Amino acid sequence: MSVTTISADWAIYSNSGPYWAYNSPWNKGSLVNGVDFTQSITVDTSNFPNGTIINWSWPQTINWSDYAYPCIIFGSDWGGYTPPGTSGEPAPTQLGNFANLSATYNVTLSGVTGIIDDVMFDLWLTPLPNGSGGDEVIFGIYEGAINTATPTYTYNDAGFSANIYVTVHSDGSKVIQVEPSTPMWSGTLSISDFIKFLVWNGVEPANKYLSGAYFGVEPKSGSGTLAINTFSYQWNGNPTTTGTVGNDIFNITNIGGNHVVGNGGSDTVVYSGTYSAYQIEHSGSELLVQLNGNISSLDVLEGIGFVNFSNGTYNVANSTFTPAVSVAAPVIASFSPDSNIVGDGITNARTLVLNGTAVANSTVHVLDGTTQLGTAVVNANGAWSFTTGTLADGTHSFTATDTNASGTSPASSILNVTVDTLAPTPVITSFSDNSNGTVTLSGTSEPNSALSIYDGANTTPLGMVTTAANGTWSFTSGVLTGTNHSFRARAVDVAGNAGSTLGGIHYGGHQIYDPLTVSSGTVGGIADLAHGSQHAHANHLLHNTQQLASWEINHTSTLGGGAIGTLSSAGAITGNGGFNYNPSTDLLLQSGQPLAIPLLHDTMIVNNGLFG
Repeated sequence: MSVTTISADWAIYSNSGPYWAYNSPWNKGSLVNGVDFTQSITVDTSNFPNGTIINWSWPQTINWSDYAYPCIIFGSDWGGYTPPGTSGEPAPTQLGNFANLSATYNVTLSGVTGIIDDVMFDLWLTPLPNGSGGDEVIFGIYEGAINTATPTYTYNDAGFSANIYVTVHSDGSKVIQVEPSTPMWSGTLSISDFIKFLVWNGVEPANKYLSGAYFGVEPKSGSGTLAINTFSYQWNGNPTTTGTVGNDIFNITNIGGNHVVGNGGSDTVVYSGTYSAYQIEHSGSELLVQLNGNISSLDVLEGIGFVNFSNGTYNVANSTFTPAVSVAAPVIASFSPDSNIVGDGITNARTLVLNGTAVANSTVHVLDGTTQLGTAVVNANGAWSFTTGTLADGTHSFTATDTNASGTSPASSILNVTVDTLAPTPVITSFSDNSNGTVTLSGTSEPNSALSIYDGANTTPLGMVTTAANGTWSFTSGVLTGTNHSFRARAVDVAGNAGSTLGGIHYGGHQIYDPLTVSSGTVGGIADLAHGSQHAHANHLLHNTQQLASWEINHTSTLGGGAIGTLSSAGAITGNGGFNYNPSTDLLLQSGQPLAIPLLHDTMIVNNGLFG
């Protein structure tokens, strides 16, 4: 440990930091240092200001105005002086701007043979930064000479209690003395809370400055030692917030130490919470605001017209509070265009117009989920509309809030709208030929879409069917005529998007005349096939009701005996008596599914007959 001792009158020790020691014999009169008294400050140069020792020895004759004030100074002294090379000192701070000024310390007083006035902080509150003049605050942690007069105020903060005496001199300057009820030799003391107490009670204006702080002892007689074991400050000040020449709104998010100055216009300060939670005082041109009686939360407002709370507005000019008129939630009444089925909340439009109602002449904020899309001004009749940008396919959850001079409303009820711009694609996957002359078509499409089934180029559908929720559908036609048929499907989904099959099913529709029967014949040949009419149509040949082939009959209705025909390696059947099957044009089925496109028509039943 390296130590240095200063003992000369007005001697200074500084290690280039924000703290410095000052051996002040300010009221020694004609007494001579080293002859009539001694006074010294010994510092631990590696740990300063911790480990500082103040010693004194003055005459036993009591000096009721104190002999001296040996001390440690943080920042500048009264008048703005700091030793050369000093760095890190706090910026001069207006009283209304302190977020926190506190001292944490541990000190020991010993060897006292006479009377000491006090162990105390000394603060100078000046009109200008680093200025002189102003008012002195003597903030004691120990009082050796008790004042028995009636205090001007009593003070209690976080367990520290004291009497406060305010003396006003003829020139208007003040001495404010804080005398604790019991000594506070260690702990953390909030100096800013006390300063704010003075401001709140109108003792000091918030626009005065504090540029530094002293801590030391004031002996009145005799000798003693003050050991400053540990010592530090927390000095946190907020900058003053000054408005523009227009109408400004200042939102306070962290109360305490805010100094807000309006600059013309109608300026408003906004606090969260209700008016009843706050306390407001007028002090000259300053409006003082604190929360829940907590002096550390003190804010100072100047040139402010209104203070808004969650439940109303305080008018500074006439000191009145006007409760807020509750802002009702707006209504989103409808959207357009609402394609296809009106009211189902599904549309194929990607740009929508939302229409609704709200408080007249207010502003509606429109959101999609948590994303704000924009605002709309409500007209004098309470109606508003808002046009969205281009929306993506999918479900959109629209809400709105309303804002006027009274505040912001709760959100509206949600309007869910599904945007669907994709056309359905119906598919005919299979068909079956029914014995009663009808056909059944089956397929897939978008769930819940409406299908119309068409035959060829006809614009009148054969009928309609709705796709099931799983995307499948089935349709049975009426009895078909004996012409060729080309089936296609057109689907319209619930959003109104339309789509058609890519191609279709081509089918040679049949007519049932009188069924052909086998009059005689065995495997390998049929003696005679007969029916009551002649047909110049393509026909079906079936074996045990399963279709084997189709052929053309180019002669009369009676076929002679013998084999039906011979099956070639290419799949064609060259038959007897003009009986032919061409696989490139005629229909062949396997397990009920078509293998080629038919020309077909009549049905011939061959019982137990095979190709010969």
